[in-house]
Amino acid sequence: MELGIAQGYEDGSFRPERSVSRAELAVLLSRAMKLPESGSPSAFKDASSIPAWARGAVAGAASSGWIGGYEDGSFRPDRPISRAELAVIAAKAAGLKTVAGEKPSYLDLAGIPVWARPSVAALQQAGLMGGVGGSLFAPAEPVSRAQAAALLVKLAAQQAA
Repeated sequence: MELGIAQGYEDGSFRPERSVSRAELAVLLSRAMKLPESGSPSAFKDASSIPAWARGAVAGAASSGWIGGYEDGSFRPDRPISRAELAVIAAKAAGLKTVAGEKPSYLDLAGIPVWARPSVAALQQAGLMGGVGGSLFAPAEPVSRAQAAALLVKLAAQQAA
């Protein structure tokens, strides 16, 4: 079943191992969740560095509350998204209830930022996002296109149900 979430490159390849930037994730998430793009400009201080192909999706995901910026007000569109960041964004997009202080059951729990733990736990409990290598979450690892696509297909299916 083709959902049209992730598209390949000009040469027709998918490059599943390639990392996903924050701008790319906003586009993929918007497609998966059928989120309308926003025509309003982003309020991020580096909004001019967001590629034209991603501006509407970034603005839409930001206005929905799914994706935010950094403490300095920047979005950093080219920065690879980490697994911890993806967990927070995905939990919001899925509408999962997160409980402050809740912890997932990964062996590398100490490496999972406190701000991401409730989202990681909620995704783990919902069966939407698993670890890597079985018992590790690898929170700082960049998200690959394959990992993002797998999660977004699950989110789209959950939304359709």
